[in-house]
Amino acid sequence: MADFDEFKFDINSLKKPRKPGISGFMRIKNEAKFLRLSILSHIEFYDEIIAVYNDCNDATPEILQDLQKQFPDKIKIYHYLPKVHPTNSNGHSESPAESVHSLANYYNYAMSKTTFTIVTKLDADHLAIKENLAPMIAKIRAEMQQNKPTKYMFSGINLIENPAGKLVVNAQKTTNLFVGNGDHWYFPANENITFEQAPVWEVLNFSGVNLKSEYLGIMYFHLKFLKDNFGFENQDEAIKRKFIKKILETVNYVEFDVFRSKKFINNLKKNSISQKNPLKNSIRKFILNRNKAFFNLVMKLLRIKRYNLQLIRLITLRQDLKNIDFPAYAEKIKSC
Repeated sequence: MADFDEFKFDINSLKKPRKPGISGFMRIKNEAKFLRLSILSHIEFYDEIIAVYNDCNDATPEILQDLQKQFPDKIKIYHYLPKVHPTNSNGHSESPAESVHSLANYYNYAMSKTTFTIVTKLDADHLAIKENLAPMIAKIRAEMQQNKPTKYMFSGINLIENPAGKLVVNAQKTTNLFVGNGDHWYFPANENITFEQAPVWEVLNFSGVNLKSEYLGIMYFHLKFLKDNFGFENQDEAIKRKFIKKILETVNYVEFDVFRSKKFINNLKKNSISQKNPLKNSIRKFILNRNKAFFNLVMKLLRIKRYNLQLIRLITLRQDLKNIDFPAYAEKIKSC
């Protein structure tokens, strides 16, 4: 049996002194379609990208090597050899976090290779929205200099092709309208912040640290649904069929300019008010029609530490989408 000790996550790696800056870490399996686009859209904003690939039978390794030649000081590549059980599988649910076959160990291993103070999980089907990412990174770097320990949450928009082959938003007919539901953060590298194994997938555990939380907005287009089998190719066959069926049942093709219109966003806000308690309905409606600063003030005054992500995303959505040159992004995606 192969000796995989070198792939076991060493928590001491997160205790070592780090350089001021931002590291993105990637876990990659057969992501050749949008891998180059994703990395190139983020590379200028990060001090390094740690790319860890596993069990690939497409052009992923070659693309990474080519990008490393272009950015030798920024891109570091690791080949993770142990088999990793996919989400929603029996193998995943039965694997302890310390197993080299668990997603938790795989993710922690990738994170352990970072060398800068702030880290973030970067997916190979994320296309950075530069209009929004640039000021966000500038804010993070400024506050990093001021030593403000913060975890910064961000979200994305699901894109899909409509029946005519045009790129549009998948404004799903479910509550899962956005992607990045509290699982994408910029946060300080710390031995008390690690990934843990959960029944269906991995989770990032912040319980060991006391950090201020802040939501920074819509930072990327999610290209998962533009991949083969809507991006579920790496899943077991039964799970793949289940998710494809769900996507086809819930898909809602909405043109980008319609999605970011005042009318559409107001309807999203209206539909989000579903509490039976009239007082809660009134409070929620009042807050939804204010801005982020007001929302943060309410959070501070009431000493609420846990973000209501659904509320804050809808409050900032119109501003987040206002200046995006969507045709330019659509052209880049179509060229892949």
